Amino acid sequence: AREQRGLELETEVEIVGEIPESDYTLEKATQLALKNRLDLELLKGDIQRQERLVRETQWNRLLEFDASLRHEDAKVAVQKRNRTWDTVFSYDAPIFQKKLEDSESDLPAATAAQAGRNEGWELKFNLGLSVFDGFRTKASKDHENAELERLHFQLKELEKKVTLEVRRAYRAVANAKERVEIEQKVVQIRQENLRLIEALLETSQESEQYRSLTFDNVIEARAAFTAAQRQFFQARREYAQAKEELLKAMSMIE
Repeated sequence: AREQRGLELETEVEIVGEIPESDYTLEKATQLALKNRLDLELLKGDIQRQERLVRETQWNRLLEFDASLRHEDAKVAVQKRNRTWDTVFSYDAPIFQKKLEDSESDLPAATAAQAGRNEGWELKFNLGLSVFDGFRTKASKDHENAELERLHFQLKELEKKVTLEVRRAYRAVANAKERVEIEQKVVQIRQENLRLIEALLETSQESEQYRSLTFDNVIEARAAFTAAQRQFFQARREYAQAKEELLKAMSMIE
């Protein structure tokens, strides 16, 4: 803005430059808001996590599985319990072993092996299926489904809130733009009126209409023109602020 000093310290304000127009339709602005809003993204992430938890409740009914591979005193065991897999390596060599008595040395080979010695290779499998768990799995799934339903409802409500915020901001921009156009026309009218009065005072016409004009009329016309310019400047400022609020609602700026 540029200020010029006029009569009686009146201030004339001239607006330089134009506010860039928005290229967003209401539909496009709403789509961008629903896409860019961080709170919506976080909530969608919670929903994805909850959907995974719902699926995992069925894991409690899967087979329990154990397997082990032993060679002499070294052993590797794989175990599945609920949702986890464990792999364990163990070495079971005795630190101290009492020598067999003569009576024990006459026992069969299998009995002698049980007495404290591991020989050769050994592979074991163990499968277990839960037939009835007291409805624990069903209760867990119902709980997780209820939480998932709550998150979906929360997402819908948040999307409605975001859509309403964008519509209000978009309407505010339209109203502010309309006011700018009105105030601009008022400025043009006041400016033309001032020029006409100043031009009439400079003429040498002797008609009654021209003789009734004085410098007070010029001062009043200039004051009205300056006030119209100020109103126009304020309308432009509010228009720019409304556009900024719309961009914030769309999460285009912080």
